[in-house]
Amino acid sequence: MKTLFSISFLLISISLYSQAPDILWEHTYGGTLNDEAHAMRQTPDGGFILAGTSYSSDLDIPDNYGSRDYCLVKTDAYGNLEWAHNYGGPGTDFCEDVACAYDGGFIAIGYVLVPGGDIPETFGSSDIWLVKTDIDGNLIWQKNYGGAGAEIGECIIQTSDGGYVFSGESSSIDGDVTGQHGSGDVWVVKLDADGNIQWQKCVGGTELDHAYSIDETTDGGFIVLADSYSSDGDVDVNHGEKDYLLCKLDGSGNLEWAHAYGGSGNEWAHSVKQTPDGGYIAAGYTESNDGDVSGNHGTYDVWLIKTDSIGNLEWQKCLGGSAGDYGYDLKIGNDNNFFVTGISGSDDGDVTLHYGSPFLADVWIIQLDIAGEIQWQKTIGGTQSDWGFAFMNLSDSTYVVSGLTGSTDYDVELTHGLQDFWLVKLGFCAQSQPGMPTGCRWLRRSQLGFHNM
Repeated sequence: MKTLFSISFLLISISLYSQAPDILWEHTYGGTLNDEAHAMRQTPDGGFILAGTSYSSDLDIPDNYGSRDYCLVKTDAYGNLEWAHNYGGPGTDFCEDVACAYDGGFIAIGYVLVPGGDIPETFGSSDIWLVKTDIDGNLIWQKNYGGAGAEIGECIIQTSDGGYVFSGESSSIDGDVTGQHGSGDVWVVKLDADGNIQWQKCVGGTELDHAYSIDETTDGGFIVLADSYSSDGDVDVNHGEKDYLLCKLDGSGNLEWAHAYGGSGNEWAHSVKQTPDGGYIAAGYTESNDGDVSGNHGTYDVWLIKTDSIGNLEWQKCLGGSAGDYGYDLKIGNDNNFFVTGISGSDDGDVTLHYGSPFLADVWIIQLDIAGEIQWQKTIGGTQSDWGFAFMNLSDSTYVVSGLTGSTDYDVELTHGLQDFWLVKLGFCAQSQPGMPTGCRWLRRSQLGFHNM
């Protein structure tokens, strides 16, 4: 009897976890204007830190310094708001990523245009700006990086030595920047724990090259994902317009190799991770259907590429439908599967549900196996624009996605203004826990007649 029960339980579990999860809870945060979360991390206390930009200065959002500020939002494990802080100056400030620091605080990156407020000075037309806070979001230090040209910061991680590394773009040939190749280069900068530069590296050619994602590799180096118009300098080839560009650096910032991938159209690169076999997987989106790209369903598809350890392409996969589908974040699961989060305007092809018009996006989440085959996919959102920028698969086989929403229907119960930060916890009915604000919502959605593969 015990054996029969165990087998039955196993079969039920396999069936359950091969399906798309449903919403356990969701929360919005913001004021009466536009607020959008671009990045998310789980914090050591089990909560979440969201980073993005805010125009608001009311409701959940503290005072605004100018037109658009960096904004950090901290929640508990159930998405309840603990605090929110704005940082910036009188101009437009763009926050793109956040990392958890070993001291319990947070470090956010983006770029700023003019000095004032929290920003004492700027060097060029735009500077990369780092904001370091304590555990409660209080500003500890801030620093600018760049030269007389334009710098844009896109991503930051804490490194195993307790410092940080960030990447983005630089068009300067002075200040903090050396070795620039052309109109704009991939710029990678390694910092100590206090934000002091240890080394910096420009990678690229004579055309525009821009980094969006960085991951520390098992050999102590770094893999960087960029998009590139170049076909010279450090870049081996250009297939058409804009390509994915993978750059491998050692721990001292020396370039080991760089490879471009794409077709005759544009490819937009967004997220890269090292895989357990020592290779790399990258996600973004493409409008091509030739060259390295095959299987495009429509105008734009989510595009995944898998390479070996030295950048040789092993496989690629286009995901989407006949409308626009875009990949923004990529994570590797506990079973060596992959998760991609982005947005979709389709309701055909690989996409089984869309809430609004094709011109208004829904959050789209996909789980794929090690060969890139879809295991499940899920659309969440409402009839207005909903964007998924960040995803996490948690240790208890639940999932969290964040981004922005302008909806007030279907999966979104409340928004504060034009657009809000949006945080959604996904799982299964059996995982509903005491303290969840709305509990498991599977029955409510089933009764409405909406189902996902």
